[in-house]
Amino acid sequence: MHWLNTNSGAIQALGSIASVFITGVLAFITWKYVRLTDRLLSEQMEARAAQLAASRRELRAHMALLSSFLYALPSMDDERLLGAILDHSNDLRDFSFSRFRALASEVSIEAAARASELETDVKWLTNLFQEIGSAPWSRSAPSINEPLGSPGSGVSNGYHWGQFPKRDYDKHWRFAIGALEKVTTQVDIAEGLRR
Repeated sequence: MHWLNTNSGAIQALGSIASVFITGVLAFITWKYVRLTDRLLSEQMEARAAQLAASRRELRAHMALLSSFLYALPSMDDERLLGAILDHSNDLRDFSFSRFRALASEVSIEAAARASELETDVKWLTNLFQEIGSAPWSRSAPSINEPLGSPGSGVSNGYHWGQFPKRDYDKHWRFAIGALEKVTTQVDIAEGLRR
């Protein structure tokens, strides 16, 4: 006990040095932890940015496919309408509208709503085309200078063209184009291309 009393100053000095050393070690560990956390956060943000860029590219690819489908169709007053419907090669059977809606919902609520509207109108159009395409084909005496599938061409399917819903076709076609343009605007805004 006497030794402790006589050496109390040295013991306090050693305790202070140990305390400073432990504090330094803890500060070093904290600094390493902050650097590690910062690096992990940076990597996570880079991965999220890459994922977002990939999602936007996929969304734009879907939009390009829908655009080519819709803009290949003439208006209801165009004389090429019947031939275009019969010759329309892309019926979008394999198109994933659920994926398209999911990608649009990552952009904004507005984009998701317009994607749902677009789906409704495009599905109406594709169902009409499938109905027309599934009618049985017949062959009659061909008429010269008539496009395939038009009245008098000699080759036609059994669809009753007189009952073709021109107004409904035109409405769904125009609404689909309008919805696609609104989704495009929302994507452009999200990417900073528009205000």
